[in-house]
Amino acid sequence: MRILFAILCSLFTSVLSYADSTSIAGTAHGAEGQMIRLMAEEDFISQKTVVLTQNRVDADGNFLLTYNAEETFRAYLDINYQRTDIFLVPGKTYALQITFSPEEQMRSYYERQPLPYRFQDAPEDDLNMLLSTFNRLYNQFVTDNFNRIYVVRDKDLVHEFRMKIDSIFVSVDNSYFNECVRYRFAGLEQLARIKSKRTIALEYFAGNPILYNNIEYTFFFNEFFGQLLLTSPGLITISDLIIAVNDKKDPDILHNALLKTGYLDDERLRELVLLLNLRDIYGSAGFYNDRVIDMINRIGAGSKYPHHQKIAKNIEDEMNKLAAGSPAPNLKLTSIGGYDFQLKNIRSKPVLLMFFHSGQKITTTYLDELAEIYEKFKAGLEVISVSMDQDPMAYLPLANSGKYGWSFAHYGNKPAVFDLYNIRDLPLFVLINADGDISMYPAPPPGEQLERGIMKVIH
Repeated sequence: MRILFAILCSLFTSVLSYADSTSIAGTAHGAEGQMIRLMAEEDFISQKTVVLTQNRVDADGNFLLTYNAEETFRAYLDINYQRTDIFLVPGKTYALQITFSPEEQMRSYYERQPLPYRFQDAPEDDLNMLLSTFNRLYNQFVTDNFNRIYVVRDKDLVHEFRMKIDSIFVSVDNSYFNECVRYRFAGLEQLARIKSKRTIALEYFAGNPILYNNIEYTFFFNEFFGQLLLTSPGLITISDLIIAVNDKKDPDILHNALLKTGYLDDERLRELVLLLNLRDIYGSAGFYNDRVIDMINRIGAGSKYPHHQKIAKNIEDEMNKLAAGSPAPNLKLTSIGGYDFQLKNIRSKPVLLMFFHSGQKITTTYLDELAEIYEKFKAGLEVISVSMDQDPMAYLPLANSGKYGWSFAHYGNKPAVFDLYNIRDLPLFVLINADGDISMYPAPPPGEQLERGIMKVIH
């Protein structure tokens, strides 16, 4: 512990001028040389994730991140797309010990374990400690009493547990934590059907401030109001909803439908619910996606609330990202032999990108199947296989096997590549037309469907 304290003192010496900023420092063994990033969702409806700051873990496993936070919020610590939550309070310093496992990189993004870490000398009233304790108690209560909560709907049991929680945390003077507890119980009341939907809405939303950055408020908001217009024929029928979006393109029709709930009189709350519901409508059968986006734009442009203006823009960005016809994000890659090139400079042919990890068994199978397709289309198709291996030399045996006649490159240990192409699973295929626009994302693996897609973009 004394060694870690010395490390922190050394690291903080260079940032004394930012003493009021939020700082995270410590060790990340196993991640030496890797980039560690501090990330967060810009808003809870679009869920657009951005990098707040990043730094490289040094050769001894030490790292330092600093960020000027304006208010308490939930963030992510990320190393090569292995992530974990952390709650940050402006002006606080956090000392962590992180254990990074390169083996987790072999798993799908959805199967990876959270990045394991522990705090050093965190006080009992630290928000992370408080939430951890509360979550443990809450989860145990739900596990032990599932039938009495969800089948019997035992109101007294839930009330007794709430009283117990209040007594345990009676001395806690942390508004973020207290609101987390409040809205976690709101979710419990809804799932257990202890109160009516209208009663819950009036108690927890109508007349209450919108807590844009509180994790439990935002989770409950999405759960409570999500798909409200799609599932409430008493507010508006599906046919009328389609007409309002596709033909009339009139947000006022949807505002008036939401007013029928009896608990969405507040314009600000109603507008936020409408943005959430339009996000849910996007991609639903019967709706034109471009009309949905157009309506979101109109709401954002006419909104009096800066938060909503940003949310509308973020929703649009997320909907358009990697959509067919959108520009393919540029990649700066280094091929075998150290030749640097950019994806945007390849315009003479369509491009098929294959992001892969050489350690996966399926990789060789797909490469062999891709070789057959490449022989058919190589005159009119560029193929680039991008290694996502942590070790930049790991893919060379495959690339130099002589079995594959296209270009191989390494992603350069740049986490932004994962973000640019929203890489959650490997291998990932992306087909780009000769104009540099997305044709298929994700493209199917080698087979007849991929061949048909290639034939459409080859002129």
